[in-house]
Amino acid sequence: MTTLADSPAAKSLLDLPPVAGVRLDPTDFIKVASRQNLPTYRVEFLDIQMKTRVFDLEIWEEDDWYAEAYEKGVPVQMVHPDLFVQMGSVQPLALWYDWICRSDAKGQLHRRNHDFDQSFDWAGDSLEAEIKRVELSISRAGFDVTHTDSFAGSSRKFQEWLDEHTRLTPAKFEVFKVSAARLAQTAPHLLAVSRTQGTEVEQVAEYRVEDPQDVTRFDDFGPDIPPFSILEGQMDGNIISAFHGENVISEDDLPRWPLSEGFDSALYAVTLKNSGYYALIPPCSSQVMLHWDEDGAHVTLTLADDMWQGYQNQLARMHVDRWMRWYDQTEYIDPEELNGVALALSAVAIEIAEVEDAADQTLG
Repeated sequence: MTTLADSPAAKSLLDLPPVAGVRLDPTDFIKVASRQNLPTYRVEFLDIQMKTRVFDLEIWEEDDWYAEAYEKGVPVQMVHPDLFVQMGSVQPLALWYDWICRSDAKGQLHRRNHDFDQSFDWAGDSLEAEIKRVELSISRAGFDVTHTDSFAGSSRKFQEWLDEHTRLTPAKFEVFKVSAARLAQTAPHLLAVSRTQGTEVEQVAEYRVEDPQDVTRFDDFGPDIPPFSILEGQMDGNIISAFHGENVISEDDLPRWPLSEGFDSALYAVTLKNSGYYALIPPCSSQVMLHWDEDGAHVTLTLADDMWQGYQNQLARMHVDRWMRWYDQTEYIDPEELNGVALALSAVAIEIAEVEDAADQTLG
């Protein structure tokens, strides 16, 4: 059996940094019949949703080694692990290899943790399990992320994504496009908003959007405006019992007529239905992150500049890579190792506090 390890292309993988938890290596990429007279290697792996995937990589050399990925004969778009933007099916072989190995490592970790959770009597969909979860205050939660690039400028596709990923919650989001030119006529404030059922709305005008016609990224809203918006709701059935919004506009400042698809000078306007507030999103440079908890009763939609959020995602990914053993519920962490890490973190915290104290004294 011939594998990628036997190919001259394997040399392009030598400089890749090690990844925690990886079980795949070049011998897991098995040579199969070629579709286009190019060396083709097949690999089976888990993605981060714990789904088994089978990719065929057609490889060739052109200054460096490149590969195009296929699944069931259809080209596969690589999704950037931090930006979540689609990058295309043709990439350097080393990049595809690293992407597959990292996806499998995360998928294997999620499966181990899932199987570990299923060993408890509160797991599963039975009535007894649900009662046990209530007694233990254990709730279901979920997280999904995408990039507005995947909607290809279509508010309909955006709406379909929101509907699909909120199906396990009572919360409903709505999205449409608004004219940046018409929005400019109102020069709306971006607000920080909080309210609970039966109380007055706490609303603070933080920033004014001077010229939304020139907004292609969150940065274009203004130099001091944070590069994200948040719509957060606590649901009581279909009623919003509490709402929190950051960098949102009042529906009173929103143009009353949505735009048809394909309008160039436009922004997405997204709302948690019946909240009265909207987030404005540049259509081609934003990440969309949906988190729900408490069996769907608590929902947060975060919309952020892709480069800013991509950096946060990179830091989080590097953290998980470093501490993957500690995220694995099946791993035993020796008390001595645990104590050593706790002492190291304590020393770092003391050092940071001393630096901050010195800075305060200098400013004072």
